[in-house]
Amino acid sequence: MKKIIALMLALITVFSVISMVGCNQPETNPEVTDDQGNTITFEDVNETVYATQTVNIRSTMSTDGTANIVKQLEKGEEIIRVGYNSEWSKVTYNGETCYIKTNYLSTEPIAADTEPTDETDVPAELFTPVDPAEMLYIYWENEQGPLSSGEVNVRDIPNWGATPVAQLAIGTQVKRVAVYYEVEGEITGFSKIEYDGKTYYISNRALSDKDYSKEVADTTPAA
Repeated sequence: MKKIIALMLALITVFSVISMVGCNQPETNPEVTDDQGNTITFEDVNETVYATQTVNIRSTMSTDGTANIVKQLEKGEEIIRVGYNSEWSKVTYNGETCYIKTNYLSTEPIAADTEPTDETDVPAELFTPVDPAEMLYIYWENEQGPLSSGEVNVRDIPNWGATPVAQLAIGTQVKRVAVYYEVEGEITGFSKIEYDGKTYYISNRALSDKDYSKEVADTTPAA
């Protein structure tokens, strides 16, 4: 019996030593698994970064749906990045660890959008019908150029102060039925679009006659 007890104590001691060694090992380039099961290795950093466009801060590394969206970071807003990977960036928000797609962040300050931010609806009579309707693709770009993936906000009213009601992925084909240009000859303003039986309003900047989700390679951010 004494031998059994001694053996058990020896095993406990061995396991304790192994456990202590594992805990004391420095955690360099910690690895996390994203929603696709891919292992993401982060480089430890501590830097201020800026949103290159409106982008979602997410609690997990998944762009599938909105359940994990913590907040939206507006173009030009800053946040502290503590982990870098070419796909995802680890950031801190309200003391918690969150994630943002890396290609939506820049280490250089970004000017905020010049789109109006008041809460006035654009009158319907200012929209010019597009006849026949145009089949276009959801599009966005950052300082590196057109993006091959990501999501763009759409609203149910033509009002920059309105809360987005949905997000459409870059490359989604939509029908533009009317357009409003805030300044003649410039791209600023709203487009009225139809998608999946619903009517939305979207920035004119977010539409293209090309599907960049297929034409652009190795540029794969999302919001």
